Amino acid sequence: MELPLLHQSWKFSKEWDILLPLNLQDEWKNFLNEIPQLDDIRVPRFLKIPEPNPDMQILTFSDASKYGLGVVSYLRVKHVNGNTFTTKFLLSRSGLPSNMDYTIPKKEAEALKKSVRVTKYLSKIFDIPQDQCVLFTDSQICI
Repeated sequence: MELPLLHQSWKFSKEWDILLPLNLQDEWKNFLNEIPQLDDIRVPRFLKIPEPNPDMQILTFSDASKYGLGVVSYLRVKHVNGNTFTTKFLLSRSGLPSNMDYTIPKKEAEALKKSVRVTKYLSKIFDIPQDQCVLFTDSQICI
């Protein structure tokens, strides 16, 4: 669900029987009309990991905005020929910051903190040393 739209609706009223303003009603109608298009999205879930490979990395990206934050992680495997790589989706997390009044830099820091937790978790599962894990953020304040 589109978090900013849901958040705006909650801010308007917490009562179930109160009609939303027309602009929010129109946004909800547009959102509901787009739901059938979700059937067209395919994400392969099978993750075939080759025999233990020292050239495996976990790549985790984090970002935040005034509406929320997100983290996504991928497994990057270097092929035995040494010239090509395969990258597979592992996990994603999104949500609202613990405090919506936080500044963007503070939300970016919260997203980066979440990416550290996710990456530590995945490095244990896949037995990948932490020096083979790379975190990416567009925040220069968190670096």
